[in-house]
Amino acid sequence: MNVQSKEIDAPMKLRRYFYSAALIALLALGTGCAHFSGQTPRRYWGKPTPVRKQGQAYAHHLAGVFHERQGNLMEALESWEKVLALDPETQAPRIRMIRVYLSQGNFKKAIATCEEILQRSPEIVEFWVILGEMKYASGDIDGAVQSFEKAIELKPDNMLGYGALVELQEKTNDLVAAIEIYEKLIKNSPDSAALYYQLGINLSRINDHKGAFEAFTKVLELEPKITLARLFQAIHLHELGSFEESKDAFYLYLAERPNDPQALQRLTGTLLRLRRIDEARQILYRLLDHKDAEAKNMLQWALFQGMEMSFFSAAVAAMEGNAPFLAACYNRLDQSTTHQPGRQDKVFISFEELDLEGTRIQDALQSMQHETLLAEALISQLSFFQDSVALGNLSRFLQGRLLIYLDRPAEALDLLNQIHVEGNEQKYVLYHRALACEMLGDKENTEVNLLAYLVLDPQDPVMLNFLGYFYAEENKHLEEALQLLNLALAISPEDPFYLDSLGWIYYRLGDYTKAEELVRKAIYGMDADDAILRDHLGDIYQAQGKIKEALEEWRRALRLDPSLDTVREKFEAHQSKQ
Repeated sequence: MNVQSKEIDAPMKLRRYFYSAALIALLALGTGCAHFSGQTPRRYWGKPTPVRKQGQAYAHHLAGVFHERQGNLMEALESWEKVLALDPETQAPRIRMIRVYLSQGNFKKAIATCEEILQRSPEIVEFWVILGEMKYASGDIDGAVQSFEKAIELKPDNMLGYGALVELQEKTNDLVAAIEIYEKLIKNSPDSAALYYQLGINLSRINDHKGAFEAFTKVLELEPKITLARLFQAIHLHELGSFEESKDAFYLYLAERPNDPQALQRLTGTLLRLRRIDEARQILYRLLDHKDAEAKNMLQWALFQGMEMSFFSAAVAAMEGNAPFLAACYNRLDQSTTHQPGRQDKVFISFEELDLEGTRIQDALQSMQHETLLAEALISQLSFFQDSVALGNLSRFLQGRLLIYLDRPAEALDLLNQIHVEGNEQKYVLYHRALACEMLGDKENTEVNLLAYLVLDPQDPVMLNFLGYFYAEENKHLEEALQLLNLALAISPEDPFYLDSLGWIYYRLGDYTKAEELVRKAIYGMDADDAILRDHLGDIYQAQGKIKEALEEWRRALRLDPSLDTVREKFEAHQSKQ
């Protein structure tokens, strides 16, 4: 999600906030539609009559209301400007003007008008929230945060400011700040299952499995009917290595929602970790019988059947799972184990198609809690074809991909270096060689493989970013890196990874203002908060002498990934000087 898309969606939300909050504000101000400041009645024949100036203001106000209802918005605004010229202290016209400006998409004037209201009545929390929403919609994230924080400062027990701020932080991926707000709210409302649930969701997004598990456990203590909390409990127990407890939690969840495909897939992975093969098979049967079963689930069944050496069934399932190369391998393994001569037809599949098939296989494994047992079985079986003329290069390529997935780059690189392929298909091998070399810290060969790839495909934005960021990290060839990233962003202008890479290049070049702008935009565009981007922003702030801001970003980075020792060293060194 990028800032642009947020701006497009903003008017509907702003109207929602406006109508609810402005009504409260009107009551707080006591303006109604007809009250004007300084209005003092005169009495003629015993009846109150407004003084002439206030009477004129009131007439213009009513004229503005009439024009607004008729759709004549410019005339309405002109009438309310006349009201303010006669009575600058009145607020009712300003409220209506904000609504008109928002309907026109004129955030600048709407914001200015709201700020005029707050200059005269700074105590009204609702208008600080409205101002924050408008600033967010206009792209002023910092201004929005400050407005929401002002609302909280005025009324610490009022949920309106907190709600607006935490929503903003979640949408701009400031998940650490959002988590801290939920933790603060829970101190004030310790029996709120809803707050614990939202806390758990955000802790899940930053992979704090222990914290998320504890939050969802508290949800179930407070409100046992929130069934989804049980699923999240099971997922995080698996990630924490408590496989037996994870299994039990999955079964409790499935007792209430027996056909949830996500739960069935994940339970299969947990059962495989426990080596409870028969149970895993039964769960996969249930999954395949489900009306929403997908090709991915057939591929999972194929991998499972392959592990059990039921190669004929595995081949059939692989074809249904859109994995033709895997099906061909299983067919040949079936012929070998059953001593059937069979036909050894050449497999017509390109490296591009096999690369896509490899991605589908990895997705199938990840959906089963990043299952490794099936991946290891497949790697072992693919080694049977390494000397095959027809399948040797292809099997080594798929093995290499899977070994990288299992974080075994040295073995992957050994196989990938054995592949002999010509033409444009080399680039798929080169890409995975570069990945393996990077994982091994082999900088020289990382660069060699990336350069070779770009000779074959100079317009690939992923590889342009890969090489450009590599140069930025190594602090070399920065002008060339700048060209690479500008080309990548010309192809994918809003990609947050490319924006971060470009920002990091500008940081290396000493343009800290540009670097800050790009990295902040990248953070807002990510699917979730990212420790590396927070670390980058911290370094950029440090270079500008903004040590307080740098410390805050490094603190966020460490909350997102406590294993970042270099970040911890920077944080502790600069914190001691404060």
